[in-house]
Parts: sequence; structure tokens; C-alpha cells
Amino acid sequence: MVKEEHLTKFQEKVDRIARNDLTLTDQSWRDGTSAQFIGYGIDDENTVQLAAALKGNTTLNNLLLWDNFIGDQGCETLCEALKHNECLVHLSLSFNRITTRGMVALCDLIAIHPTLTEIHVSNNKIGDEGALLLCTALQRNTRVTELWIKGCSVTDEGLDALTDALADCPDLSNFLIESNDFSSAAVANCALTLPKARISTSLPSKDVEAAKKMLLEALPPK
Repeated sequence: MVKEEHLTKFQEKVDRIARNDLTLTDQSWRDGTSAQFIGYGIDDENTVQLAAALKGNTTLNNLLLWDNFIGDQGCETLCEALKHNECLVHLSLSFNRITTRGMVALCDLIAIHPTLTEIHVSNNKIGDEGALLLCTALQRNTRVTELWIKGCSVTDEGLDALTDALADCPDLSNFLIESNDFSSAAVANCALTLPKARISTSLPSKDVEAAKKMLLEALPPK
């Protein structure tokens, strides 16, 4: 449930989204129209009201929903509504309660959305299964420029698959993978495969650099 101290702002912003208010710019560091609901306490029930506003919105570019209580049902509700939006660029659902079930709906949205290029799902329990779902979506949406999966219980299996999928995203600039269960070798392979992207990891840089050296030395001579 939306926290009492945020209830008025929540309702005001939802109303402005429904009215396609072009002056809605919560985040100055993001271009375009933005709606920020960080730490509001939004749960699955609250997403119904937000989704109703989003269905008629044709102007919102950035939707930030960090640190709420959105679960799989709420994620499904929001993603279904966002299929009607054709200008969203940035979607953050980090620090919520989304699992693999919710990732199915999110990945369906990523795959078909014409403008969505920045996706944050950090600190949700998506695991390798969720990472593999992302890979399928990335096969259809190669415009992704930013992907955050910090603290999502992903292992080398998921990272290797995402590395391969993101290799086909030429404009990728930021891949946040901190606080997962990765080996230095998997992170090194990611860095070598995606040389233009900034790879943010929790592993010591010396370990990753050593692993990169070993991988390069193992390559057959040209």
C-alpha cells in the first residue's frame, strides 16, 4: 500500500500521467518526461491504478519504480499497460519482489516495445531463469543500451547467456552485474565480448584482469 506520506504525490502523478502532462519531469538527469515513484510503498493493488493511467499515456519517457513492493502480479499489470505506450525509454523496477513469473511479462514487453532501451531489474529474485528470459527478449530488441541486474541471484550460466545476447546490441553502454554469483572468468569473458560497454562488477579488478589475460592467451594464434 502506498505510504501515507506519499499518497498525495502518488495520486497527483498518476493523474498527470493520465492527462499526458508534458511538464512531468521528476528526474532532471533523464531526458523527456519522467515519473518517479521511488520508495512510495507501491504494491500489486496500487499498480492497477497506475496501469489505468499508463494505458492512455502516449508521452511518458521514463518510469522509475525503485524500492517498492511490486510483485509478479503487479509487474504483469504494468507491463500489459505499457504495451500501449510507444515512447518509453527507461523502465526501472529495481528493489521490488519480482520473480521469474513477472519476468515473463516484462520480457514480453521488452521484446515488442519500439523505444524501450534502458531496463533496470536489480535486486529482484529472477535468477538464471529470469536471465535466460531476458536473452530471448534481447534477440528481438537489439536497441538496448542499459541493463542492470545487480543482486539478482544470477550465476555464470545466466551471465554467459546474457553476454552472448548483448553482443548483438551495438549501442549497449552500461551493464550493471554487481552482487551476483559470478566467477572472474565469466566476468572477463563478458568484458572481452562487450568492449564498448561499461561493465560494473563487485569482483576485484585484478582478478578480472588476470582472467582476461588467461582467456586471451588461450585463443589460437592468428
